[in-house]
Amino acid sequence: MSDRQIIKDEAHPRADLRRALQREALENDSFFRILNNTTDSQQLDAKQIDEAFKFVDAEIKPQYSGKETLLYKKGRSNRNFENERRRLWQRAVVCYQIYYRGRLKAESEFDTYLLDHPTVNQEFLKLLESALQTQVVPELKKHEAPGDDLYLLINNLLRGVTDDDSIENIANSRTTPPQTTISIFGMFGLLIQAERYQNQGLLHEAYSCLLDVNNLIGMYDGARYLMDRLPAVAAKIRAKDNAKKSRSQKNIVKSRAIDLFYELRPKTKDRKPQLWESADKAFNNIWDKLVEEAIQESGDQNTIPCISEGTIKSLCQKLHRFDKDGRSLDIMIMSALIDDDGEECRSEH
Repeated sequence: MSDRQIIKDEAHPRADLRRALQREALENDSFFRILNNTTDSQQLDAKQIDEAFKFVDAEIKPQYSGKETLLYKKGRSNRNFENERRRLWQRAVVCYQIYYRGRLKAESEFDTYLLDHPTVNQEFLKLLESALQTQVVPELKKHEAPGDDLYLLINNLLRGVTDDDSIENIANSRTTPPQTTISIFGMFGLLIQAERYQNQGLLHEAYSCLLDVNNLIGMYDGARYLMDRLPAVAAKIRAKDNAKKSRSQKNIVKSRAIDLFYELRPKTKDRKPQLWESADKAFNNIWDKLVEEAIQESGDQNTIPCISEGTIKSLCQKLHRFDKDGRSLDIMIMSALIDDDGEECRSEH
C-alpha cells in the first residue's frame, strides 16, 4: 500500500484542495502517477515514447519513402542559410496570399468565382505576390530595422494589453495579432534584415532573424488553424462546461466515496488499515454509508444518494486496482503557518 500523499499548502482551503487533487488524479492517470511518485511513472513515459517512434517507423515514414524532406541528416545538410531564407520567404508569401485572399467577403460573387475556377484563383494569388514584391518589400527596405521593429510591435500586441482588451479586439476583428498585416510585414522585414546581416558577414545575427521569422510564421499558422475552427470549438467547450456543471453534485458524492474507501478499510487489532478484500466488499460498505448520510441530511428515510450504484461500484473497482498497484488517493493536506518569531506551525487535513 502506498503511503498517504503529503502536500504542503498555504493558500487554498484544505478540504477543497484535497477533493480537487483526488478528482484530478482519478481522471488524469499521468498526474496520478506523478502525485504518487510511483516507479511505473517512468516506465509509462518510456512506453509512450517508444510507441510514438514505432508508429512513426511503421505508419509515417513509409509515406515519405523516396521523397526529399527537410528532416534527417540529408535534408538538414541542405538547409544552409540561403536555402532556409528562401524557404521561409515562400512560406511568408503564402501567409500574405492567404491573408488577402481571406479578406474577400465570403461567398461574394468574386469569392465564389475564384472557388469555382482554380486557374483564375492561382492567377489572383500571383497578382498578390507581385503586389507584395513591388509595393510592400520596397517600403520595408527603407527602414533600418524593419524586422526588429515590427517583431517588437507584435510582441507588444500579444503581451502589452489586458486579457479583456485582447478578447474584445479578437471578437471585433475575428483575427489575432499574429494574423495581422503587421505580423506578415514583420516576416518580410526580418527576412530583409537577415539578408543584410548575411551580406555583412554577421551570420549569428542573420540566423537569429530566421528563427524569429519561423516563430512569426508558426504563430500565424497556429492562430489561423484555431480561428478557422473557433465557432465549433467554442460551442463544444460550452457543451462540455454545461455537462460539468450538471455533474457538480455527483462529484461531491464521488469525493465522499473516495474518502470512505480509505476511512472504512478493515483494520488489524492494532488499528492498522488493511486493503479491502474485494472491490465489491468496499462498495457494499461505502454505499450503505452514503445512503445513511443522505438520509441524515434530508431527514427522509426514502432518500438515496444523487449518484448511481454503478458509478460508485466502478469507482471502488478502480480504487481497488490502484491499491493493488501500490497507488493511493488517500491524500493529506499539510498547512504551514510562520509566526513572527519564524516558528513553523503545521496542521494536517
